[in-house]
Amino acid sequence: MARALLPLLAATGGSACGETPAGDAGDPIGVVRFDLTTAPVDARCAVITATPAGGAVVTRQFSLLPGQTAVFDLTGLTLGVTTFNEKVFTVACPVPAATVATWIADPVIATVEMGLVLDVNFALRRAADPAVVVAHSNFPDPPNAITEFKVGNNNQAIVGGPDGNLWFTDRNESSVGRITPSGAVTLFPVSASVGGPIAIAVGPDGNLWVTGSGPSGILRLTPTGVQAAFAIPTADSNPTDIVAARDGNLWFTESAANKIGRVSPTGTVTEFIVPTAASAPTQIALGSDGNLWFTERNTNKIGRLTTAGAFAEFTIPTAASSPLGITAGPDGALWFLETTSPRKVGRVTTAGVFSELTIPAPTRTPLSITAGPDGNLWFTQTNESGSIIARLTTAGVFTLFTPPSTTVLVNGITAGADGNLWFTGFSSIARIRTQ
Repeated sequence: MARALLPLLAATGGSACGETPAGDAGDPIGVVRFDLTTAPVDARCAVITATPAGGAVVTRQFSLLPGQTAVFDLTGLTLGVTTFNEKVFTVACPVPAATVATWIADPVIATVEMGLVLDVNFALRRAADPAVVVAHSNFPDPPNAITEFKVGNNNQAIVGGPDGNLWFTDRNESSVGRITPSGAVTLFPVSASVGGPIAIAVGPDGNLWVTGSGPSGILRLTPTGVQAAFAIPTADSNPTDIVAARDGNLWFTESAANKIGRVSPTGTVTEFIVPTAASAPTQIALGSDGNLWFTERNTNKIGRLTTAGAFAEFTIPTAASSPLGITAGPDGALWFLETTSPRKVGRVTTAGVFSELTIPAPTRTPLSITAGPDGNLWFTQTNESGSIIARLTTAGVFTLFTPPSTTVLVNGITAGADGNLWFTGFSSIARIRTQ
């Protein structure tokens, strides 16, 4: 039987996932959001009833347009076990008493909990023919809702794959993971010679490319799981990050060797020495100018490298900022994270001109940054007391979102093919809706 998915957002006293709950301070706590993608062709009114195990029954009527989307909130709920019922009528709201519903759904029992997002699944069918399901609807989470999938052990980087799924590195389990937008996970153990996988990127050949801590520190992995490992000429170079460039190769940082490496799709590795000694090149990104841009964590610089091997280095205005993550922004500049207090987000144009913004949650270390599908920058922050997902507009406006308490030690972040942001926690993969 086809089902209509109705996600439930239980918002409480403060914000849930960074949003303000509906209702005023005098309302009971719960809020349910129903998002109907397509109303039945002759639907005019939906009636939702919530019956808590303890507390008052709440009933609301919501007007529908045939064949159109509809979003409505059921507010004033009491926390705890609640039975939900839905009826749909072909008459306009308010529905007169004794009117017979055209569609009905079996009751659904769910628990309204503090800050917890649930799925309420209604099987909506014609009352005259209970065997026929006529509503085929998809109900997405509300904007900025965070959904967590428990998997992994010391998850590191994450990237949108060539197959529309998300791919991530699980360092302690020595695996590369694939997670579908709906949360189905497949793990691919990597060769022992590769070691614990760290960074991951999609190559121009349509494969996944991974850096690892072992002697064969570069791994090529097809979307079906076929592996090939390649040795880096410099031993113990600590390959840290990797990105595809326009020249058809992958480029990676060697933080312990003070080098930038290039690997061809066939596995040929070439190394380039960073001009400033002991710079610890860490994260790397492809700039809008077609060059490679990287952070020099030990020497407070942002480096630029052409695909022909020519370097340029630019000193960050704030001394000893210890830059880490870097990404190409929607404005054509490079955006990077400064991890030493006062922690900041830096911006550098492709001509080397800097500007900096102080992060509003300065006690948490920023780790990874990416450009979102919404035209903003998104980055992760973490420390022992908790984690934050931050959104930053190119105009300099910050918004902070708190993941579920179980999502600890967030790290990598990337945009998915589903239009959302995905990030890694120590033992979880999580999604934050941007639409």
